[in-house]
Amino acid sequence: MLRCIFYNLAIRVLRLVPKYRRKYNELVKRGKHPKVAITAIARKLAELVFILWKRNIPFDPCMAT
Repeated sequence: MLRCIFYNLAIRVLRLVPKYRRKYNELVKRGKHPKVAITAIARKLAELVFILWKRNIPFDPCMAT
């Protein structure tokens, strides 16, 4: 269930956050399949959520890398 949620979140984030869009384009240029690149972005988002939760800090768009 979480994998599906983060995958769909990654698709949405690609439209809104230029940093993630650049990373996605970089992965696709290196020969990754687009779905694999989206999964990599979803993993980065999961790591970000975990860090925010673990440190108990609010989301700051500047740290979204």
